[in-house]
Amino acid sequence: MTILTEHRGEDKEAPVETETDRREKHLKNLRRKSEKIKRWLSNSEDRIGKSDKPVKSNMTDNESAKRASSHEVIQDYKGIATADARIIIVGA
Repeated sequence: MTILTEHRGEDKEAPVETETDRREKHLKNLRRKSEKIKRWLSNSEDRIGKSDKPVKSNMTDNESAKRASSHEVIQDYKGIATADARIIIVGA
């Protein structure tokens, strides 16, 4: 028996997913994501920007922020560098 014949047999035995099944799966996924967002919103504090207004946050990494570069806007960190008297960076 060839591999192709085996696969054809498995395809015939596989349950057929209906449109209703797909919708139910999609709704379940949306509800799960919605609950995750609600938990995050209830547990996180607003970050205040330069204008003393709340700024958008990132669920994955709340310490990062959007930053405009010379070419585009990127998700990045605000960097702070420290130098000693000889202009050697000792911390970042």
